[in-house]
Amino acid sequence: MKLLIILFCLSLSSFADDEIIKEELVSIGKVSYLKGSALINNEDVTIGDLIFEKDIIKTMAKSVVRILFNDETVITVAPKSEVELKIYDRDEKGLIHLLQGALRATVKSK
Repeated sequence: MKLLIILFCLSLSSFADDEIIKEELVSIGKVSYLKGSALINNEDVTIGDLIFEKDIIKTMAKSVVRILFNDETVITVAPKSEVELKIYDRDEKGLIHLLQGALRATVKSK
């Protein structure tokens, strides 16, 4: 019986930790355009998907993804490309790693 209670408490603790982590994540933008197929962190992309820091976006052949950031900056990821969104800070500089391929950025002036 004690073992059952301990396991139950541990599972509640784990669930609570997952909820706290999800609440702390704040999206930095969303997918505003998709042509063809692409992946975010190895999961299929759909228009409207939220984007978070450290996400990795990968486009397939003949595919394009456009990301609209919260500060109205837009990046367009070209076909057969891979991009890692390392750091995003609305008030400071961001860091995007182009791992493969090409991208275009349109930055909104302040």
